[in-house]
Amino acid sequence: MVIKSVEVFYNVNRIPGLYPGDWDAALDFRNAAMELIENALIEARAGAWAGAEIGSCEATGEPEVNFGFDVADFDMAEEIIRNAVAGTPYEGIREITRSEVEEAEFH
Repeated sequence: MVIKSVEVFYNVNRIPGLYPGDWDAALDFRNAAMELIENALIEARAGAWAGAEIGSCEATGEPEVNFGFDVADFDMAEEIIRNAVAGTPYEGIREITRSEVEEAEFH
């Protein structure tokens, strides 16, 4: 069985109203965005929370926050995510990544 997941990334330095290096505010922002998106995915029966992190972008070194969801359909999940954040302070998503992992890899 294949497990599909999407991961949502935000650059900390591009979060509206945050001062660079304000990790507490960045985590608050991440948690609020995550809750908004999680509620939309749950309501649509399209995904479930899978985890959250804070760190640095591998490509740029910029600080980032991210979180992910296990989903059944990539396109549907991404549409729900983008619709949920549209017109909110959380619409500045840097990227949404998709991954597929064989369940057997966890055993």
